[in-house]
Amino acid sequence: MVRPVLVSPQARIDLVVAAEWYHEQDPDANIPIQLFEEFDSVIAIIREQPEAFPLFEGPVRRAILTTFPYGIYYTVEPERITVLYFIAMAQEQRAGH
Repeated sequence: MVRPVLVSPQARIDLVVAAEWYHEQDPDANIPIQLFEEFDSVIAIIREQPEAFPLFEGPVRRAILTTFPYGIYYTVEPERITVLYFIAMAQEQRAGH
């Protein structure tokens, strides 16, 4: 069963803040667009194969982006998948460590 993926308001804010930071570093680059595209690609994998990524702490799983140093932290529930955080790996303690 493919479950809907709900992205929390905090995760959305974290994603936008990261994209804005990359834009400030190089306004002419397409890096923010690449960040959004990779986020969407990983979300698609999570939607299709929610157990593909390892447990991080308790029921929270972590999917690490390949191009950017960020993790997507989510839970798998019977009716949905909830993305809790989108965090730079350097700030991982916010997700539980």
